[in-house]
Amino acid sequence: NRAAPTELVGRSGRWAGERPIVMLTTYSHGRYRRYMAKRRAKAPTTEDYRFLTDQFDALRDPSRVHILALLSDGSARTVGTIIAELAAANGGTGLTQPTVSHHLRILHRQALVHRDQRGQFVWYSAKPEQLYALAADVQLLATPALVPA
Repeated sequence: NRAAPTELVGRSGRWAGERPIVMLTTYSHGRYRRYMAKRRAKAPTTEDYRFLTDQFDALRDPSRVHILALLSDGSARTVGTIIAELAAANGGTGLTQPTVSHHLRILHRQALVHRDQRGQFVWYSAKPEQLYALAADVQLLATPALVPA
């Protein structure tokens, strides 16, 4: 489990078109710098790179990224709601229920979404702390120490 600042606040942004998404920011820029310094102090292991590769693999499908963007507003949704929102965003053509369930299972396996069983329905929501940790890992890949001279 990767530690990340717990004080996250959602800020509305714009995705292509008029669909709002949430961009994650922290309350304190100093807290973010301390977090990143702690991350840089530890040399990444092969297991860290494997974990990061698996998360990128989960995001390589555009449908999964779109589902994650829908869930990133902080509200939980059922598969049926996600299917309806995807269909509305794509002009009436959407994904089938088994396909969306498959994508959500992959995102859940990589700990990018939270799954909550309530009765006969399963509610999904994004995990902002995990998205934040993924963004921090990507930033570490772009540090000047890793850029060839």
